[in-house]
Amino acid sequence: MMTNNEVPETMAKWLSKGENLDLIYTNPKNHIVCFIPIYEPDGGDSTMCYFVDGRQELVHLPIRIILRELALQEGLRPNYIMTSDGRRSNYTAPKTYGPHLTFCHIKCRRPVGKDVIYGLFNVAIPYKYIVTDGPDPDTSYIHVGDFKPILVYQAPRHVKHKLNEAMLEHCNYVRKMLARIKLSQNPQVVAELFIAWRDLTR
Repeated sequence: MMTNNEVPETMAKWLSKGENLDLIYTNPKNHIVCFIPIYEPDGGDSTMCYFVDGRQELVHLPIRIILRELALQEGLRPNYIMTSDGRRSNYTAPKTYGPHLTFCHIKCRRPVGKDVIYGLFNVAIPYKYIVTDGPDPDTSYIHVGDFKPILVYQAPRHVKHKLNEAMLEHCNYVRKMLARIKLSQNPQVVAELFIAWRDLTR
């Protein structure tokens, strides 16, 4: 039996094995690594989007709008996303949008008025996040894939705790989902569900 600390570590190792991305994601270019808020003095809030296939794109929309569209695309109600144990989550709690998408909130810039300061990091990706010391005691760098290290405004210990918390939430979500699938006790039903999903997402 694994402890709460061991479960996220095991999941992170499994996801970072370097499997063929097409086996993990139907289309890697559509899957998110993280969203980083960018403040543009003349244009307000924009978002830097990092994708699993290595792309990095600036989208001239605030994170909240992008998240709303993402939730609708995943068939969720944007303002009513629950935790894996069925509770309404607070703003900075980990949020799961699907088996490929659990976000951790981490401070990615100093506050500018009332603008968003949290970036969203997806822990359900085939790359392991490595957290190192930043230039100041209350800052860190997050290294992921081949992207340039991302500066965050929280101490390394706190960042690791937040990423671990999000991975634990992701593991709980996946366990719950698998438990529902196993209710039928019929492998043929599971195979048919997979075939239907594959056909519908082509």
